[in-house]
Amino acid sequence: MPRRTLVCYDDEVKMPFVNIIFTNGRQEEPMQKFNDYKYERPDLDAVRETISALTDAMHNARTPDEAVTVIERNAAFTKRLATLATLAEIRFTLNTEDSFYKAEKEFFDEASPVIDSLSLAYSKALLASPFRTQLAQTYGQ
Repeated sequence: MPRRTLVCYDDEVKMPFVNIIFTNGRQEEPMQKFNDYKYERPDLDAVRETISALTDAMHNARTPDEAVTVIERNAAFTKRLATLATLAEIRFTLNTEDSFYKAEKEFFDEASPVIDSLSLAYSKALLASPFRTQLAQTYGQ
């Protein structure tokens, strides 16, 4: 497999610290403004199900390409989840009197250990992959 850099794009939320993204040499639209980012609390049960499904998919990957697909799906999911957590944190920090974002920050403070534990199980599945050598050639150690 050729070495490549993993880049995940989410149509709903783009990375906030880059002004312009270049894909295959083409310039895409500038990033949206911070205030335009949509926030919604993730469903913790759905998060659990998704990470567990990704972990199972990594355990059951039959080819390096299947493992790559799982890695890319996990990266996109993780990016979206991290974006929501960051939005909640920043918006709370901007106005600590905002009861909505205070509750959202508390939600992530309580949910983070659960999410971290599930993510650790995914990481262990990735490290146990029989395609680890091929994946390392693609993504690095």
